[in-house]
Amino acid sequence: MEEYSSGTLRQLLGSSSEVETFTRIVESLYEESANSSLVLVFEVKATSTFLILSHGVFLVTKLGLIGERTFECIGEKEIPFTVLNYRKTQEFVSFALFEVGVKLQVWSKSKTGKNEYVKILEGSPANPSSLEEYFGLDDTRSNSVDASSVSSLSNSQTLGSSIAVRFAQEDGQLRFGVAFYEVGDSSFLTGEFYEDDSLALLENILVSLQAKEIFYCPVDLQEKDLRKFRDIALRCNFLMTPHERKEFESSLVVRDITKVLGDVSIPPSILEQTLALQALAMLLRCCGYTPDLLESNDEHLNKSRRFLKPLEMSQYMRLDAACIQGLDLLPRKSNIEFGHFASGNNKDSLYGILNKTKTAMGSRLLKKWLLMPLQNIEEIERRQNVVEIFIQNAIFRTELRDGHLKFVPDLARLCRRFQRLKSVTLHQVIRLYQLSIRLPLLLDCFSQYTSKENDSPLKPYWQRLDSLHTELGRFEELIETTIDLDLVQNNEYVVSAQVDENLSEMKKAKDEILAEIAVAHEDICTRLNLKADKLKLDRKENTGFFFRLSRKDERLVRGNPNFVILETRKDGIRFVTKSLNRLNERYFCICTEYDKKQGDIKDKIIEVVASYISVFAEASLVLAELDVLSTFAMVAVNAPEPYCKPYIDKPRAGIQLIQARHPIVEENLEGKQFIANDCFLENMSDSNRPGQVLLVVTGPNMGGKSTYIRTVGVITLMAHIGCFVPAQSARISLTDRIMCRIGSTDYQMYGVSTFMAEMLETSSILRLASPSSLIIIDELGRGTCTEEGFALAYSIAEYIVRHIGCPCMFATHFHELTFLADTFPQGVVQNVHVSAEPDPETQKLQFLYKVEEGICDKSFGIHVAEFARFPVSVIQDAKDTVDRLEKFGIRQEDSDDKAYSSEKKEAYHFMRWFLAKVQHIQSSCQTESQKEQAIENLKDIARRSSNKYLQSILL
Repeated sequence: MEEYSSGTLRQLLGSSSEVETFTRIVESLYEESANSSLVLVFEVKATSTFLILSHGVFLVTKLGLIGERTFECIGEKEIPFTVLNYRKTQEFVSFALFEVGVKLQVWSKSKTGKNEYVKILEGSPANPSSLEEYFGLDDTRSNSVDASSVSSLSNSQTLGSSIAVRFAQEDGQLRFGVAFYEVGDSSFLTGEFYEDDSLALLENILVSLQAKEIFYCPVDLQEKDLRKFRDIALRCNFLMTPHERKEFESSLVVRDITKVLGDVSIPPSILEQTLALQALAMLLRCCGYTPDLLESNDEHLNKSRRFLKPLEMSQYMRLDAACIQGLDLLPRKSNIEFGHFASGNNKDSLYGILNKTKTAMGSRLLKKWLLMPLQNIEEIERRQNVVEIFIQNAIFRTELRDGHLKFVPDLARLCRRFQRLKSVTLHQVIRLYQLSIRLPLLLDCFSQYTSKENDSPLKPYWQRLDSLHTELGRFEELIETTIDLDLVQNNEYVVSAQVDENLSEMKKAKDEILAEIAVAHEDICTRLNLKADKLKLDRKENTGFFFRLSRKDERLVRGNPNFVILETRKDGIRFVTKSLNRLNERYFCICTEYDKKQGDIKDKIIEVVASYISVFAEASLVLAELDVLSTFAMVAVNAPEPYCKPYIDKPRAGIQLIQARHPIVEENLEGKQFIANDCFLENMSDSNRPGQVLLVVTGPNMGGKSTYIRTVGVITLMAHIGCFVPAQSARISLTDRIMCRIGSTDYQMYGVSTFMAEMLETSSILRLASPSSLIIIDELGRGTCTEEGFALAYSIAEYIVRHIGCPCMFATHFHELTFLADTFPQGVVQNVHVSAEPDPETQKLQFLYKVEEGICDKSFGIHVAEFARFPVSVIQDAKDTVDRLEKFGIRQEDSDDKAYSSEKKEAYHFMRWFLAKVQHIQSSCQTESQKEQAIENLKDIARRSSNKYLQSILL
């Protein structure tokens, strides 16, 4: 295989010496990139292709790209590589930067003539500008952008947001400062927080902000804390970039920040946060905002409004990685790896269901809202009222979305480009102008439903858009007087000659020369007795104007001294005359002068336009919010069953859902009816009045337990972002956290087993949950033996009820857990089950998916195995084993009395629970008198049981 690869490299690079040089360079760089988040891209100019190495080959495969050539190895180290053309490299770079979150280096052959390669570009998710410009990532879409139909190019979904963290130990407690830059709205967020050993708050911040790259100083943390920090970043797929301590400790922090923020003053509260300011200074440098750059050639940056805001996590619901994955809020990582994240056709996540946005900014804002649900009832209701207006006015909703929002470009990305004035063209200026002149049409659309006089929920948006339109009045005048708008329809973006008197004279001179060239063309046609369609007049940049004649008629000019033949081709010959050469020289000179003058004017226009970028950034925020809220309305009315407006109650008021449905499952049923269910949960109130705190859900596998408990979590989150919910009616108390223990995930690469992951997630729940939280636990304790698993599950459930008192849904196959209902006052713990019954004729299990009160004392595991088409012999052997086990606990002679046998089974489960509790009490650290009292309480529970068989034993 090595010979084949070497031979192919020879074809790509041209000579054996170049192959040797290339192989040597690749081998020297491979060690750096093989085990890190670094992708090497080599530009092979001879063939206009790009050679992707090392870690990038894996990403190319996951993205589903097919290279022009794919090979196994280079050199003795067998380094994998693949070759992509320019278009596919564009797609790959975008995917690697914004979805996977890796660093990229672009290498090219040295221009000095030496046989060596040099690094020409480097970029990361935090600072992708140079790569975006080099590969033209900003120009991959037209002005009409429908976010739900964007291809796998991920530009519309994510911009290069990044975060910097600075740690310090203060009085034995870990404190950290954080700075975050959100490209979408050009704002910086900073804050300082105290942290415990779990780093749970830091995880919450990282997950909510969804930064693509994290800058930190490793020596700030102790080894155990550093390991936890890295584990969080790896689990959440964040790129970590370490820096030295001296890079954070700048004596000019305030000056650097002031340079970037312009005239915006820094709040005094932030000036007191030393760690946050150091993190912010580090972030500015990593994102390319350095004082030297600002003072050299980007003075206009001082005019751009950027915002410095405090990061107040108390305003948002706390979510962690386990909750995001357990409730399927975002597409799974495996789907992202295969490049499906931005397809808009995903139905496997709440984001995929809700993302029917029309703009790229709206798509990003939706993701932000999902990860940062609100804790302010008034703000939630404000969003709900706007959604309600859109639901009630279908014509307005459709006109806004399909008539206006659909044609809005990615303003956030355009504003970012103007802020740095890199590779800005008049094309981008025209895109801003096209949005500006659309604002009056948008205001006319709004005027039918709101005005300055009424109190419609849409009034604030109308006022903001009207104010922005007023501010952009002079901008529109500037564009209309300086750019030739007539040529825009032909995709020509040039400065109008009427702007400058000298430019106008040069334009007139150009036109006169063109007229003379046209006369020369007619003169040659006459001399050769040819029609104009036979003698073509063409132009190329390097040769100027020339005549083109077919091979059939070349005899007319061949050998004639008045004609100079430039080139002979299959389709004919190209020639000029002496007079045409003179006209070409004159035209080239005037064009050179004209282009230079026009370029100077263009630069001035762009600089002036850059001063309006803050206005367009504000427009981006307004339109993105309208996009998301109108999308909520569209999803609500287009669902298989309409969504309802949830009532948001005060904290600890409980949850009441009538005929609730899971939005993701419902969307994937493809026309089949979803079986809706009710849910009633309360908190343990401050007065200790019993409330329905714990819901123990039993039932068969595949019967709908997980769907039922996740439905409550998903609906609760949807209500907190202002969205309508899939139910007939819903009352949901303000919830500060949704904490999930769902699934059987392990983290083998971190040395964490399935059971350990389960215990870590549960430990976070017990430490962090408050009376205002919602806890969802699915199948806890399966990773160890039955006795230990049940003991853990029981103790955890009991702790949640006694010490936390928040609503909790606990799905389990430990039927003994249902006896918790006898431990607490009536109504505190309720047992429900998902119904299923065997068909008496076929003996197949029928899932009814209906949640009913009471206990399900069977798991129907063997029936599920039959669905999975186990061999008949295995199924029969399993049934025989179950029969033997049941007979071991219940005597055969009583099997005919089914009612009595059922009571024996229940008594058998109770006794297992009783013995496990006694064992737990005996092994506890209580005094002997406390142990005796606890066992006596258990006996009281047994005496109060209505089970006749159990009572007969006690007697």
